[in-house]
Amino acid sequence: MKFIDYKDIKTQGELKFRAEKNLQRMESEPYKPEKIFQDASYNWPGDWEGRTLLALVSDEKTLHVEARYLKEIMSLLEGHLNEHKYFGKKLEQVLSEQLLASNSWFLRAMCEHYIKNGDAQSREIILSVTENLLAKTLPYYEKYPTDMSIRQNIGEAMGDLLQIPVNDWQLSTDTGCAFIPLDGYTAVYELFPSETLKQLIIRAIEIFASIDKAGIRCQTHATLSGTRGILRFYRLTGERKYLEMAKELFTLYEEQGMTVNYANYNWFCRPEWTEGCAVVDSFIVAMELFAFTGEYKYAQALNRIYKNAFRFSQRYNGGLGCDICTTEDQPVLTPGQGVFEAFWCCSMRCGEGIYRLSSAQYLTRGKEVFVPLYNDNEATLLDGKVKVTQKVNDWNASEVTFAIAKADTAFILRLYVPEFATNVRVNGEKAKIENGFAVVEVTSPQTLTLSFDLPVTKDACRGKTRYFVGDLMLGKIVNGEGRFGKTYQINGETYYEIVNMILQNESSKDIKQEVIF
Repeated sequence: MKFIDYKDIKTQGELKFRAEKNLQRMESEPYKPEKIFQDASYNWPGDWEGRTLLALVSDEKTLHVEARYLKEIMSLLEGHLNEHKYFGKKLEQVLSEQLLASNSWFLRAMCEHYIKNGDAQSREIILSVTENLLAKTLPYYEKYPTDMSIRQNIGEAMGDLLQIPVNDWQLSTDTGCAFIPLDGYTAVYELFPSETLKQLIIRAIEIFASIDKAGIRCQTHATLSGTRGILRFYRLTGERKYLEMAKELFTLYEEQGMTVNYANYNWFCRPEWTEGCAVVDSFIVAMELFAFTGEYKYAQALNRIYKNAFRFSQRYNGGLGCDICTTEDQPVLTPGQGVFEAFWCCSMRCGEGIYRLSSAQYLTRGKEVFVPLYNDNEATLLDGKVKVTQKVNDWNASEVTFAIAKADTAFILRLYVPEFATNVRVNGEKAKIENGFAVVEVTSPQTLTLSFDLPVTKDACRGKTRYFVGDLMLGKIVNGEGRFGKTYQINGETYYEIVNMILQNESSKDIKQEVIF
């Protein structure tokens, strides 16, 4: 399946609101041109700048606007790069995991900027960093340390460098962040393919695959970012082994790195706090796996991560924060103390996350149009032959209308249905269901309304119970005041859908919601 191009969709509704809030945050004090560039002592060189630039380009594409400070930041770049056009010190004998991971985000930003604008500046930076940094990293990957004896269960929400180099690597407490660049490597390879870069990617993936991620407690964000790079390489090469590898990595993440409300443990097997960056990575991986496989479980994962983890993670100011990991032993979902917003990394990744959600509103395969996620929009599909307006009629998307104004070709519309939905109807008539999607044959302009009932359901999770309405989890408010949405009565007690934090205010720092029983 193919994702829709941003030029062919006008995103409205909830995703537009979220993108607008994120852009407002990205244009606030910490990210303005006079503040964005970090000094030489910052041990994530290029991370702050790269993630901010990536967010600005992403928000521009989602909203079809011009970010206020993007051009100015681009004009100031050269004065903050080294002679090889990346951030930090030039590569010497010891390679810092964090320098490599950080400049990967900078490269990603430049790739997206180049794709959107075709500018000479981005192109020159990409090629210089590839030649002078990326192309020199293969010998380091060949001796990347994987022995757990040199690792420790340490680290804060902002990773730090271990002081003593190992095998010419200066390692990070964000274990495995040396493989975040698989995302950057493959983004460059897509634009400027070369045999040198291809061989680097192949070998880095092989080494990454050989690591016991759970055994050495890899950072889940690093693992999922690396997985996104593997999926891009699968798309570019068509080699099935890369898709199978990505599926295995996502299964590992679900089993040993995911909270009960579909967020993440910051490290595998270490449920200490969640990280919005990884939540974004996880639903991007899920949507890409759905696009490549068509398997319903990945569309369901996309919806459940978005509704139960991302909605809670995006704060009222548009940034992303860290939360307490919900587990069978810790059933209360609440923002993490001291990291209500991870403004130094996660808030910037929010922009790319919303942009990718926007692109997943429609996927096409031949004359089939899949809708795995519901949101208000106007879209042009199938090479301009189809024009459709989507309107979500309630917050939980149990009624969605598609006004098809143009249908110059016949096509099949496939509409996502939550697993336990009942009485699924299209224009009041019983819907045909195939593999979890309602199927509608469209031959002419018309208006279609998908509707279904969403009873309260429960499932067993690690020996405890979760309650759902569709893909939305329910919980009891332990502490906090605000607009918590619709209420449900279960066994004489009041339950709410997981709190949508972007609709709250500063007092939401104190919200606590029990989500497993």
